[in-house]
Amino acid sequence: GWTTSRLKVVRSRRTLRVRGIEADGRPLWVVGNDGQAHPTFGGADWLLASAPGLVPRVTVHPEAAGFVASGRSLFSKFVVRADPSLRIEMTAPLVDPSERLLAVGRLLLAPEEMGRMARGVAVRVTGHARSPPELEPEPEPLPRAD
Repeated sequence: GWTTSRLKVVRSRRTLRVRGIEADGRPLWVVGNDGQAHPTFGGADWLLASAPGLVPRVTVHPEAAGFVASGRSLFSKFVVRADPSLRIEMTAPLVDPSERLLAVGRLLLAPEEMGRMARGVAVRVTGHARSPPELEPEPEPLPRAD
């Protein structure tokens, strides 16, 4: 589970500008050059666990869930539902129909356009569920043919 006892504001050493917020060394939010705080995958997971049903989200069709969870962009025709309070350029959690977090991404289309358009990227994924390569098991070495 998530605890908020060890939240830390990360600042730039040179400018002292806020760069992000971490919990126990894991980044929850990063602050972009535009000054907006965007949730990371961990931040979206924390938000969804802390306020179930209250966080605006994009629901992904089950056919595309595996692709999105591995970091691929979400195409418009695979959007089941997008919360109408979302706006273009916002970062939102991408969930499957059972509310499992797949990824977070930046909206490229307005929620009203998602699902209606047959073509085009609706959300560009910026953080996803797939484990980092260093945590995946090593492949078995191939036998040498001497």
